[in-house]
Amino acid sequence: MKIEIKNNLKIKLFEKTNFLKINSLIFKDKIDFITCDVSFISSFKILEKILKLFINYFQMILLIKPQYETNNLKFFWNLIMKNNFLLIDMDNFFPSCEVLARKIDNNVPIIVGGYFTKSVVSSCNEVAKSMGVKSAMPYFKVKEICPNAVYIPPNFALYEKMGKAIEQILSKTKKIYEENQLAQFIKTKIYQTLGLKSSIGIGNNFFNAKTASYFAKPFGVFKIDEKNFKKVV
Repeated sequence: MKIEIKNNLKIKLFEKTNFLKINSLIFKDKIDFITCDVSFISSFKILEKILKLFINYFQMILLIKPQYETNNLKFFWNLIMKNNFLLIDMDNFFPSCEVLARKIDNNVPIIVGGYFTKSVVSSCNEVAKSMGVKSAMPYFKVKEICPNAVYIPPNFALYEKMGKAIEQILSKTKKIYEENQLAQFIKTKIYQTLGLKSSIGIGNNFFNAKTASYFAKPFGVFKIDEKNFKKVV
C-alpha cells in the first residue's frame, strides 16, 4: 500500500480486517466511496453487509476476481451470441489437472497447495470439499478435518498447458445461434478432449454470466435472463 494513501486523512484503510465484524459506529464521517477487492463468492457476503451499513449515501466499486483467466481473450468474442456472454468456469481446475497428469484416484481428498505450517489451500477436489476443506484454508486446519488428504504442490506449468489446450478448443468452436446449445457443446468437447469438467454461465454481461456459472456447478449450464434475474441476482 502506498504511503500517500495510508497518510491520507480522507481515506479509512482497513488491512487484515474481517469486514463482516465492522459496524457503523466505526465511521464518524460520511462515506462517499468504497472499493472492495474480493473473490466472486465473497462478494455476496460483503455486499449484504455494505448495503445494510451504507445503502443511502455511497458509491462502490467491487473488484471481483474471475475463477478462470487467460492472457488471450480473443476467443471470448466468438462466444458472444445475441448480446450474451458465455463464461466457462473450470470445475476444481488445479486438482483435476493433477489427477489426469499423475493418474491418481479422484475419489480421495486431494489438496493443491503448500504443506508447511503457514501454507494455505490453493484448490481442492469435491471429496475434500465435502469434508469441509475450502480454498485459502490454513494447512493446520486442513490436517484437523482431513488428515488423510493427498497434498500436491502447485504445478503452474501444467495448468498453463491445460489452459492453452482449452483455448485451442474454443478457438475452433463454430458459432451456434442458441446459447444453451453452444454451452453444452463446449462443455462436452472440453471433457471429451481433455477429461476436464467445466460449468458454463450465460448472461447479458460478464457479472451475470459469472453469477450464472456459480449456479451451473458442478458440470452444468445455467442462464440468467429477464425471467429469472430478480430471483437469482
